[in-house]
Amino acid sequence: MPDQYSASKKSLAGLLSGNDISSIEVPDWQRSYAWDRAEHELFWADLQGFADSYPSADLIADREYFLGSVVLVTRTGSALLLDGQQRLATATILLSSIRDALRPLRPDAAVRTQDRYIARYDDARQETSYALTLSRFDREFFRQEIQAPRVEDWVAPRASLASQKLIRKARAYFDAAIADLGVGVAPDHYAQIILWIRTVLTDHMSVIAVTSDDEDNAASVFETLNDRGIGLSTPDLLRNLLLRRAAAAHRESIMVNWEDVQDLSEYGAPRVEDFIRHFWTSRYGDPKAKALYRLIRRRLEQDDIQSLAFSQQLAADAEVYEGLLAGRDVDSGFQSVLASLRTLRAHAAYPLLLSAKATLSPDGQVAVGRSALSLIVRHSIVGQREGTLLEAVLYSAAVALRTSADVVETRLTLESFAPNDAAFVSAFSTVSLGRIFQAAYVLRGLEEYLRPDDNEVQTPANVNVEHIYPKTPDAEAWEAWPEDSVDHVNRLGNLTLLAQRPNKAIRNGGFDLKKERAYAASALVLTRSLLAHTEWTPAAVEERQRELAVHAPRIWPLEVSTGRV
Repeated sequence: MPDQYSASKKSLAGLLSGNDISSIEVPDWQRSYAWDRAEHELFWADLQGFADSYPSADLIADREYFLGSVVLVTRTGSALLLDGQQRLATATILLSSIRDALRPLRPDAAVRTQDRYIARYDDARQETSYALTLSRFDREFFRQEIQAPRVEDWVAPRASLASQKLIRKARAYFDAAIADLGVGVAPDHYAQIILWIRTVLTDHMSVIAVTSDDEDNAASVFETLNDRGIGLSTPDLLRNLLLRRAAAAHRESIMVNWEDVQDLSEYGAPRVEDFIRHFWTSRYGDPKAKALYRLIRRRLEQDDIQSLAFSQQLAADAEVYEGLLAGRDVDSGFQSVLASLRTLRAHAAYPLLLSAKATLSPDGQVAVGRSALSLIVRHSIVGQREGTLLEAVLYSAAVALRTSADVVETRLTLESFAPNDAAFVSAFSTVSLGRIFQAAYVLRGLEEYLRPDDNEVQTPANVNVEHIYPKTPDAEAWEAWPEDSVDHVNRLGNLTLLAQRPNKAIRNGGFDLKKERAYAASALVLTRSLLAHTEWTPAAVEERQRELAVHAPRIWPLEVSTGRV
């Protein structure tokens, strides 16, 4: 180990009590809290198993349970925590559960738990100092949810980020685990059990603390830990890189910009990483999954791109990306494209849309979006062709659009890769769609095209996809169908749209053409057209699908390459 580091064994009490280190702070460039149920269960099982193995002070006197290492950079009055956040935060969460469980049983012990290991109030300064301070993204939530005692006026904070929801899950898990210890036990004995768990946790669970007083080494150690398999994510590493390369005066602005990126986690934990990948792809092309961070770092260093400028680009695009995820735009035409892509879960189009939003007028954005949508439907949804080939076209078009801002050239690139009208009709005539969300989208497109007025189809909450020949047919009702009819179940010709009540009424009996004449008044053209059939057979499925296929090229057109615009 280099000379600038030293290592020593410390109990959790030694770290959290303030005797050795006044307070521990998680740097803003560290990843947020990430442990979930599996890690909580393992932490608790290890603690409880160790406590059960040595159930008295005499037996456990010289025993320790090692939790691994933590890495600290000491500063005046505090220390930066480079590695070990998950374990120390989880220990603090458990201590908060212990504190609140003790309050009705041993109020003084609850106060001592709070003051020794969680937070201390300084009467002279009239301020609270915290044993552990998380990064700015979780700091205030952790203080309100965990470190503040849950007294009568306690109010639960809003959990908006994925990490905050995991913190809340951890607290709920440990609350339940502590409560289980008291089942069928007298209150005084229950208090003793809780106090014993606290003693084992704080005094007999230990770590190897690797410390240094050289803050400049912090970021390099962070990356080294990742290279050794700690598994830090691209956003974690990128945030660290930007702060490491930035002037001290710019770091606060970078963190403010990063908050706009972090807000995307409200759409699900992977969204921040998806955004960074799509942000990069729209400028430089498709990075391979494990190489993204290294590519970004190399580009920043080779082109001497300043951290503040790069973080400003990220923040600006994060706002646009949030609109893509939400399906929100001021232009109704582009909003319609976004709704379709979101329904189809066609996230591969997002880098192209980012480029379009950055370079094109609203009309140009709609035009490019529609070409991308037609390509996706023709190539992937109906054509069911290789998805990686489609992604390559979309990604290269995104990069080219950033440079050229050429609407026509971009649309030609997309449409020239799409199956032509003849190939599209042929594929449409035979395709089966087992994914309901895809079938619903295609059927809605047909319905809206065939309707005699301009009214849109009812919302998905009111309209369902119905199999005419059902997925689980009644043998007697469908005895005339051959045994191999399963191939026709998900054919588009066998599907229609129905309101919820008829859909529930039909169930496995299927759409009975003889009994369901009452639906002839339905506003759905696809449903009414079924009544032209006196019986439903595999041949009828194939005939109906061929009839529907004729309309498909006009619903998802190739406009530029065929000279229609």
